Amino acid sequence: MTRQPGENAYQEEKINWQGRLTRILMRHFTKMTRMIRFAIEEQAAQVLQKGTITLTDENGLPVYELDFKPKASHFPEAAVSWDDEENADPLADIAALADTIQADGYVDVSALVFGKNAWKAFYKNGDVREAVKVDNLGMGALNPHLIGKGAKFMGYIEIGAYRFDLYLYNAIYTPWGGAAPKNYIEPNKVIFLPDPDELDFRRLFGGIPNVKIDAVFDPIFGGKIPIDNEYDFRPRVYFDNKANTYIGEVRSRPAMIPASIDRYGCLTAIIE
Repeated sequence: MTRQPGENAYQEEKINWQGRLTRILMRHFTKMTRMIRFAIEEQAAQVLQKGTITLTDENGLPVYELDFKPKASHFPEAAVSWDDEENADPLADIAALADTIQADGYVDVSALVFGKNAWKAFYKNGDVREAVKVDNLGMGALNPHLIGKGAKFMGYIEIGAYRFDLYLYNAIYTPWGGAAPKNYIEPNKVIFLPDPDELDFRRLFGGIPNVKIDAVFDPIFGGKIPIDNEYDFRPRVYFDNKANTYIGEVRSRPAMIPASIDRYGCLTAIIE
């Protein structure tokens, strides 16, 4: 902490150092918990697109890959490039994967989440444009887990006995370590999801040894920091005598576990 304008070495008793340090810690705790939330969303995107999760170290370098062994039939490629308007049949590709998920997971797909390039190629198809409905009659049934969190409702489509809500998802994140921003959903992917009640994803958090909180800050940071009212973490503040420094930490090791591995899928739209 540095002196502010007008402060000098003889005014220490008049300066609320604890309050100033608390504000600094709270600002960074907010950043840390935001990073944890983004890490969970990144893992969810990995599981939904390929059935695996890459765990990284504190520098953002990959150290483990968890493979949940999903069926390869749930992660197919389109039969023909969707850019080939004369020969491509996106509606048939979608119906085929929905049939596969229904046969394996005994559940109907209700939402399709498109990467930006996949949506562009999908909607360019004449049969698709005629079939997509954008009259907003289905607004009351929209998936609350997608709206307001980066997904844009693009209408709905009926293919045989199926009715799919269509979403475009363009949210990006910056990987730990300062790498270039990336899309959560790869631009040429289409994720197939059932109703949220039919999809069992479990967020687990590895244990981290406890460090006793400094007595000065225990009344302030002794509680928990909630995220989205769904999970919380206990911040830790302690004094490093050698460095003459207060250290504040919020640590986590989240892992997304897809218990219902047969109830979703991802189609790769070949785009040339």
